[in-house]
Amino acid sequence: MNDKIPKNQDADLEQLVAYLDGELDADQVRQLEDRLMSDAQFQNQLQQLQRSWDLLDDLPREVATESFTKTTVEMVAVKASNDLIAATTAFQRKRTRRQWLGWSVALMVCAGSFWGFRSWLGRHDRQLVEDLPVIENVDMYRTIDDIDFLLSLDQEGLFSDEVDQ
Repeated sequence: MNDKIPKNQDADLEQLVAYLDGELDADQVRQLEDRLMSDAQFQNQLQQLQRSWDLLDDLPREVATESFTKTTVEMVAVKASNDLIAATTAFQRKRTRRQWLGWSVALMVCAGSFWGFRSWLGRHDRQLVEDLPVIENVDMYRTIDDIDFLLSLDQEGLFSDEVDQ
């Protein structure tokens, strides 16, 4: 039965304080009272604590003055106001960063879309620029009846100077 009661001094003190405060259940109270009957040192410790509790009751109680209460409430209000301002400022900074990030991403998407669309539309123009020497001379090429004639001119290197790539 005494096995459940802690043997060290701190645990004994905690147990006795809980007993004086009425925080123990019925089984714990019964075990503690059994120990008090058999352990004189434990009983002496309880009596010392009880005297301390009684002395505390004899001390005069301090009552907070109206000015103390007022200044304390004002200090709490100022602290709450400062905390609110700090939280609002931090939120605004985060929101501003998010807005800049959002606008930056939107701008990059728009620029990428513009350049991608422009290059997609410009691919036909590039082909025309590459074919420009042929287009400029299409009337001359129509007078030629045989492609072998053009190939023989190309083998002699007559066309390589005209096309710069």
